[in-house]
Amino acid sequence: MANSTQVTALATSIQRKSAYRGNAQVIPVTIASAVAGTYYISEKLPPICNVVAAAFTVADQGTAFTVTVGDEDTATSIASLGSGNDAALLTFPASTSTAGVVDVGGKTLQIVVAGSNIPSTIGGHVVIVTDE
Repeated sequence: MANSTQVTALATSIQRKSAYRGNAQVIPVTIASAVAGTYYISEKLPPICNVVAAAFTVADQGTAFTVTVGDEDTATSIASLGSGNDAALLTFPASTSTAGVVDVGGKTLQIVVAGSNIPSTIGGHVVIVTDE
């Protein structure tokens, strides 16, 4: 029987709580009238912080648009929705992703909407794990 990367690391060294069985916290997100622009969805996060899951619903914008979820350094680090105009679900990890976590320590999370000025609702959550 084989072990995951995290369990294998336990046998060779002491791990930070954020790497294995850390403190999970949920950041709820609601943007009632999202139009093209940048929306901050967190304050500055703790220095040791990883996103382990995220899910957002995006209402029909009626015109072509893109939505990305990330941090101030990499707008697409968590999830992105290509050009479309129908309601959609953004998730992390995506079905095509092999990433287990995204390091967002010391950063601020954001959602960027581009290409639409028709107000619509974006709602969901981000699950982070910290050493706190």
